[in-house]
Amino acid sequence: MGKPGEDPRARDSASLYADVRRQIVEGSLQPGALLTEAALTATYDVSRTPVRSALAHLEQDGLLGRSARGYTVRQRSAEEVVELFEA
Repeated sequence: MGKPGEDPRARDSASLYADVRRQIVEGSLQPGALLTEAALTATYDVSRTPVRSALAHLEQDGLLGRSARGYTVRQRSAEEVVELFEA
């Protein structure tokens, strides 16, 4: 999910947030996709703290919803999609 040659340990919650948000907006992460702290921690080779922060921020933005197993990418309305691309 990161850029080739990039040191994933250099990521902080802001860059993790930006990367996951981009994947949601571009459609790489489809509505209903499950995101877990453990999977993101392993993928990005970071501790759980920046992952938790990024997930909480994405939930506040309305892009993710909590589920019993982690977070899921929310289905977006046409208006929300337009707002995301305008932002």
